[in-house]
Amino acid sequence: MRDIRMLLAAGLPTRTIREVLPCVENRGTTVGDCMADRVRDRLTELETQLADLAATRDALASLLTDSAWLAALESVA
Repeated sequence: MRDIRMLLAAGLPTRTIREVLPCVENRGTTVGDCMADRVRDRLTELETQLADLAATRDALASLLTDSAWLAALESVA
């Protein structure tokens, strides 16, 4: 049970945990060779999601900045 909680906390979906649980070593503190590729794949997925979220955040922040700038221009005109 502890290993499952650790893997969930690490961001692995339950379908992946089911596949890699037999590979967990040292009470969940070591990634066994049989699960290293799956962990790397998940890390890559998360990095892609983070980059996408950062781009979305930047676009939203830009909207606010552009809106404030436009509002300032309109108040002067």
